[in-house]
Amino acid sequence: MKWVGQHIWNLIARFRSDVYLEDINTGTIVSGGNLGLDSNNKIVKSTITTSSGDITGVDLTGGEGISVDDELNTTSGDYSATLNILSARPTALGGVKVFSSITAPATQVPTTTSGRYYVIERISSGNDQDKLVVNVPWVDTDTNTQLTNDQVKTAVEEADDSNVFTNADHTKLNGIEAGATADQTASEIRTLLGTGNGNLLPAAGSEGQFLKHDGTFGTPNYTTNTDTQLTNEQVQDIVGAMFTGNTETNVTATYQDSDGTIDLVAASGTVTESFIVACSDETSDLTTGTKVTFRMPYAFTITSVKASLTTAASSDEEGQKTIIDITNSGNSIFSGDIKLNIDTEQTTSATATSTPTLNEDTTGCSNDAEIKITINNVLSTPGAGLKVAIIGNQ
Repeated sequence: MKWVGQHIWNLIARFRSDVYLEDINTGTIVSGGNLGLDSNNKIVKSTITTSSGDITGVDLTGGEGISVDDELNTTSGDYSATLNILSARPTALGGVKVFSSITAPATQVPTTTSGRYYVIERISSGNDQDKLVVNVPWVDTDTNTQLTNDQVKTAVEEADDSNVFTNADHTKLNGIEAGATADQTASEIRTLLGTGNGNLLPAAGSEGQFLKHDGTFGTPNYTTNTDTQLTNEQVQDIVGAMFTGNTETNVTATYQDSDGTIDLVAASGTVTESFIVACSDETSDLTTGTKVTFRMPYAFTITSVKASLTTAASSDEEGQKTIIDITNSGNSIFSGDIKLNIDTEQTTSATATSTPTLNEDTTGCSNDAEIKITINNVLSTPGAGLKVAIIGNQ
């Protein structure tokens, strides 16, 4: 029995200064408490309230979820854990000296009515190492913050009471002559310009006056003539002068001043007249036969004749012509066999290669003499629109 007691004593004496705990199971510490040694080195349980107590000498090596609230941390040491710090609690940072790493929270810190929470970060290297900075998020939706000249101009011009000096104002002022003034009276302007013919403006006139060539005003001198009617002799002299010294053809005009008359004498047998007779329509092909019969309205002497076509005739046979005969009271006015004619592919007798000769015995037509125009020959392509001109005098 003494041996057993000796062994127990030796065992107790062995752990008098040092206590070794082996094979300690892991578990959850009771909320609000922790284990420690009292002044007698006895393991005891201690309770920490929210309003008092410190944890000192603790090295945080990892993890997340440590928040610093309103209480100051006055302890020095190495805080190497990742911390979430509310920026709305700036007083909570007063005692913190060194942070190995401070990063943004996993989720955005909520906004309160008093402001926003932003992330506090630690500078890890350089001259500012270990300094804390606030990382305020900022998104600038307008990448061009500088106004253009046109934007500035528009903003100023649209502002109330801005007294804008516009480009139009500048142009208007440039158009004013240097030294020009706008305060002269009409009298001063007149004095500067001067009066009379040597200057630009006349002197001031009075009612009823007129401006003369020398730049002065004068009063008109009127002579009233109440007798505005011409006498008969005046009228005759005016009209007679219109028939004196003129050129008259086939007539002689003489003003008789003694009796106020004008004598007109036609030259006998020298007035040339003509009858132009249509012998077909303008489009139908010509055919042979008598085309026109009429009577002379007065005695007439035929001196020449002409013929024309609107559409020229043509033929494959050489020398073919359109041939027209004119008779006076049944007798041809032509001598021999050659009559009035138009060559093939021609429209006038003036170009005919065969010219007819008039018979002087039959060209004198009495008053009411019967005149006939007959087509004696047409071509294979007859032509159209025949006219005959009978030229002569009474």
